[in-house]
Formats: sequence, C-alpha cells, structure tokens
Amino acid sequence: LHGYEYVKNAFAELGYDHITLKEESFTHDMQWEPAINMLNVLIPFAKEHGVEFGAKLSNTLAVLNDKGMLPTNEMYMSGRALFPLTINLAKKLSHQFNGELKISFAGGANFFNVKELYEIGIRPITIATDVLKPGGYTKFTQMANLLDESMAKPASSKIDLSKLDALAKESMEGPTFRMESKSQESMYIDKKLEMMKCFVAPCVEACPIDQDVPEYTRLIGEKRYLEAFELIISKNPLPHITGYICDHKCMLKCVRNDYEEPVLIRELKRVAAEKGYKDYLNKMKLDVTLVGIKIAVIGAGPAGLSSAYFLARQGFDVTIFDKTNKAGGTVTHTIPGFRIPDWAIENDIELIKRMGVKFELNTDGKIDVADLKTKGFKYINLAIGAWKSRTLPLEGDTSKVYGAIKFLQDWNKDPKSVDLGKNVAVVGGGNSAMDGARAAKKTSGVENVYIVYRRTIKEMPADREELDHAIKDGVIFKELINPVSFNNGILKCQVMKLGEPDASGRKRPVPIEGKIIDMQIDSILSAIGEVVDYELLNANKIAIDKHNNIKVNEFKETSVDNVFIAGDAYRGPSTVVESIADGQSVTNGILAKEGINLERVNPKDYKFDYETRKREIRAKKGIINPTIETLTNDQQIADETKRCLECNFICNKCVEVCPNRANLAIPVSGFADDNQILHLDGLCNECGNCETFCPYDGAPYKDKFTLFWNDEDMKINKNNGFLLTEESEKIQFKMRLEDKFYNISFDSSGNLIDLESEHEIECKQSFDALMDVIWTTYKNHRYIFV
Repeated sequence: LHGYEYVKNAFAELGYDHITLKEESFTHDMQWEPAINMLNVLIPFAKEHGVEFGAKLSNTLAVLNDKGMLPTNEMYMSGRALFPLTINLAKKLSHQFNGELKISFAGGANFFNVKELYEIGIRPITIATDVLKPGGYTKFTQMANLLDESMAKPASSKIDLSKLDALAKESMEGPTFRMESKSQESMYIDKKLEMMKCFVAPCVEACPIDQDVPEYTRLIGEKRYLEAFELIISKNPLPHITGYICDHKCMLKCVRNDYEEPVLIRELKRVAAEKGYKDYLNKMKLDVTLVGIKIAVIGAGPAGLSSAYFLARQGFDVTIFDKTNKAGGTVTHTIPGFRIPDWAIENDIELIKRMGVKFELNTDGKIDVADLKTKGFKYINLAIGAWKSRTLPLEGDTSKVYGAIKFLQDWNKDPKSVDLGKNVAVVGGGNSAMDGARAAKKTSGVENVYIVYRRTIKEMPADREELDHAIKDGVIFKELINPVSFNNGILKCQVMKLGEPDASGRKRPVPIEGKIIDMQIDSILSAIGEVVDYELLNANKIAIDKHNNIKVNEFKETSVDNVFIAGDAYRGPSTVVESIADGQSVTNGILAKEGINLERVNPKDYKFDYETRKREIRAKKGIINPTIETLTNDQQIADETKRCLECNFICNKCVEVCPNRANLAIPVSGFADDNQILHLDGLCNECGNCETFCPYDGAPYKDKFTLFWNDEDMKINKNNGFLLTEESEKIQFKMRLEDKFYNISFDSSGNLIDLESEHEIECKQSFDALMDVIWTTYKNHRYIFV
C-alpha cells in the first residue's frame, strides 16, 4: 500500500540497506487506490449489517533471501524494522478515513510502543516477534501492567490523529528504529553446544581476558566493592584504564541486547575500581615467593604493564624500560585527556608498582636483546608498541600533512602549541581518527573538522560510541571519498562507491571514474594506521616473514629464545584489553618454561547465597529494564547491576524463545547451575528459533538430550534421548547415546537396577548425570510423557 519507492527510501533513511526488496512483491499485491475503493465499499456494508469493520496492519514484508539463510529465494521481515512502515501506513489510512477506520496492529509492537498504540485507539495489538526473543511469553505480564491504567479508561471510538502523527514521525526521525541504534555484531560464541551443562555468559566469552563479569557485577550490587576489585585484578591489572576506554566487546554479546540495551559493564568495572582501590591498597601485602629470575619488559604501555604485573605476582624480578618520561604508553601519551583522566592511569601504575615492578624511564630507546641478557635478564618482553604512522599516499604538498599519533602526542602535552588552521581533514575511520578529529575540534583556531573516509560510516572500524562522540563534538563526516592530492589549500578527493565485499567482509570502495571533489583544507591528519619499528626487530634478529608477520609461538615467544613480543608491537594497532591478554599469554609462556603453575583468584571463592541468587535471576527474566547513560549515584549503580541476567548461572534462552514449549528446564539435584535442558521431540516443529538465540554454535532442538513419545519418532529423529517403554514393578526406558542403545530400569525409588547394552559405557560421569535427568523428568514431570 505504501508502494515500492516509499519503502525503499524509508529503509535507506533508517539505515536498513542490507535488506533487498522485491519490486514484484509490491506490483503483484494490492495498491493504494484499489484498497481505498475496497474499504469505501466494505465500511458502509458492515454498518448496514450491524457489524464492525476494520483493517489489520500489517503482514510481514516479503524480501529477497540474498544471504542464503533459508532454502527459498524469499523470506519475510517482521519486528523492529517493520514498525516505522506499519505505523506510517496506519497514519495514512487514518487520515484517509478521518480516524474512523478501526485498526488492529501487528507490525513491531513491543513494550516501548504498546501503551502509545493503545492510547491512540489502535486495538487489538498483536505481539509476536518480541516474544520470540529471550524473555518470551513472560514479557506479556509487564506489558499488561503497563496498560492497566489506560485500559481502565473508556475506549475512544476514533483514532487520535495527533498522537498517531507524533508516533509515526518519531519512528522515522528518532533514534529508536534506526539500524545503527542496535549493535550488528554477532551474538554467537565460537564454541559447540554441549548436551549437558551449557550455561554460559557470552560477555565473558567475548572478553579477551575472560573477565568474570556476572560475578563482579553481583559483588558490586551487594556493595562488596573490595571483593569485586580483587576479582577484576585477578585477570586485569588496569581496571581504571579499562573502566574508561575498554572497547567492551563484552557489551556487544550481552543478552540484554535482545531485550533493550546491554548492561553498562565497563562503567560497572570503573565503579569497582574507584570504590575498591584504596581498600585494596590498604590491605595489600606482597606475599609472593621470589623465584630469583630477572625479566626485562621494554615498553610501559598496556602490554608491558600487564605482563610485568602478572610476572611480579608470580615472584619474578621485573623491570620495565621506557624511552618516555611517563609510564602508560599510548594511553598516557596519545589518548586525549577528555577520554581518560590522568589520575585513573596513575592509579593503575601505582598498583603495578606496589606489586614490586621497577621502572626505568627516559631510556635512550635503543634495544639490544643480547646486551640485556648479559646483564642478567633471562627473559625479555618486547612491548614496544606501534608508533610509526603509515604514510598517506598523497600527491602535492605534504608539509601540512601530520601523522595523527604525533599530533595527539603534541596535543596532549600542550593543545596551545598546535596550529592547524581553520579547516582540518582527518583521513581514516578508526579510533585514532576519532581521537584526532575530536582533539582538532577542541584546538584554538579550528572551525571545521572533516573525517574523510573512502567507505561509509557503517563500515568504519571505530567503536560506535567514539563515532557518536565525534558527531556530538561537531565533527563532519565525508563518506565515500578518497584523497588524491593536496595543493594550495585544496584537497582533491576521488568519489567512491561500494562494490563487492573484500577479505574483511566490508564492501570494497571502487572509484567512480571522472568524479572528483575539492575541499578547502588547511591541514591534514593521517590516521590510516600505525606499524611497528621493523628496523629494531631486524637488528635484534627477530624473524619476520615476507608479509611482515612476526613469527611467534602460542605464547608470543619470538624466534629468539626467551624473547617475547606483545601488544601493538605484535598485533598492530589494537585495544587495551587485547594487550592485557597478550601480557597474560607472555606470562603463561614464561611460567611454562620455568615449570611453574599459574596462580590466580578463583571466582568461585566469592560466596553468594544460592537460593537468593536463583530467585533474583528468575525474577529478571522477561522484564524490560532500560539502562541510563551514566552511573552517578549508589542507587543507579545498584539498579544497573540488577539488569545483569547472570547467564552463566541460569541461561534457559532456548526455553524462553520456543513458541511451542518444546524445550524444558529440568531441575536436577547435584547440578550447581540449577537445571538441565530437555528437548521434547513431540512438541517441536523445527522452527529453529532456539538455534537463532542460543549463544553457541549449535541447535538445542538437535543437540540437547531429547524425550521421545514413541519408538517411531525415536527412529526418525537421531538425537541423543530416551523413551519410556514400560511402567510396572520396574520403570523401564530405552536410551540412545552416540548411536548406541541402552535398556535402563529403575525401581520405584529411582534406583538404577538394570542396565542392558552390548556396548561399554565410555563416560561414567556423563552417564550418571543422564540417569539423574531421566529419573527426575519421570518423577517430577510425568505429565510430559505420552
């Protein structure tokens, strides 16, 4: 009814350019004019016969299956992307009939708009897509409570056109329904789904250092800040720094994304650091056994600091050498102060000093591995960073072309010392480009700052929040242009278009022949990447292949015995938390060579009340609870910790999202994670929704232990599972496990009394657990047997 052009343009405006429309879906369906003619006949006809007539909006939208996700060439879109189209169609129809056409709504209704829809006069409201997400049917309770007051009022016989207009406008112009308002990162983790004991926190799996996010979040919620801090620094010696500038991959995997917004994990870490730091220092005692081995760490950035901390904690004599006058590396010298305060960096460095690490600053910058070894350093970690900016390939005058890293270093020392002119172009799309652009915008004399990028904003590798900060600071984004020359204040740029995806998965920028634009520019910041000092590595005989890849083993040990490399020096420009992971990897390598077992705090040492925790987690399921942007007081902190669903303790997503209730949570004694998942073959229609939302690479309806209702079903479905075969003095079951069959008998008390099989039991522990599941299911869930 909207027409192909309207929908295509709406999707372009909202950012849904990955959806490919089929024009014939519009031309072969009913158009606006005949639809209005039909309604003009049916509405009076209904009145003549004493019945009400209305229109249901809307059906799903047929789009092209160009990603090969389904067997046919067509698939159907629903949910959030459909709401702006549906509500604007409701507006169009309502104005056509002066608000007198009754409308039923089913196009992306959810907790956030259901009250507005109802008060507009649109009813009934059908909700499907949202309850096929985690939380499932339990979301209805909260929505019903939300509508309770509105439903008590007399219902209007007409649509409220002014309220409808406002909602329709907001859907197209506000942030809620835009593509970029939700992370497009995959929610999956790179692990296979197990048949038993599968509960996992995707946030932990996404973190390069496996931070125990649910545990420290709960400790913060219980105001156990010292314990939360201790737990964090067991894996992360830079809690203040990462509390400000971590790229928080954890939040991209947070299951809250399926509800509304992720838990503010990074901000909660900062809370733990700020509230637990002083207490930790006051009680901190160096209680380590010295091993008498000297280690040199070259570079005081995140990778060097981290490896030094972990090694000193294990009793090594560690010295960090750095050519600058302050420790911290890129964090101290490059990242602008408006992103992280100096005191936060200093706190983390003080923690590392208290661990016994020694610092030698203002060194000459020359590195001689052989000389360090003669001075008694058995192991060396080259954490030297990647400080050399790539050269921007630009014809013409390069006197006003500066490396973004060098500019940021100068700006951090003294912003007044930098002269960029009025108009600045920053070339690049990463975090360094955003930092450079924001710093340039805050520089005296600068009026306009442009980020010039050969792809679109969507393909920029910068963190989404850094992009948002740059936009808020007034930085202007120039997409799909590539600089080619700079002369007399004119930056000439080749206009580009996006072609097929390249190896990175992003669409390749392709020049549009003959299309050049000019920009009036005074200076250029090049932020197209940084590289390690290969001359230094070659001088120390570190093996490098023809692609400039440094040859290392699993612990980052180079071709030179006992010499390691970590952080940006190994990876190229990377994140703080990846550098911490490298620091731990180097430590593990040295410990392995010395035959020392790694010691660290076990998160299970932190005691929680099991029943309270279980009850509180279950109470959070299905409850929409949006976050706030900042945590400024104790109540906001406490509220934010309660948003964590603690998925490693209770997950059950596959239970919540199954429309047929074909996955069941079976409480089984002896399992610390509360229950196991049982699949009910007889209720499953293989819709695949549990597979869609399971965080693993797997499908619960295929991979989980399955209850069959009859022998024929068990022959058709090859899942591991069981079938009740007889109930008399003995309760007998037939079980299949890895294509081997077992006849199992229990007495009336649940004791296993008989086991018949031609096969040996390969895993006794798993077998006992399966017996518990079978008997518990029979004893407590007899109703699901047929």
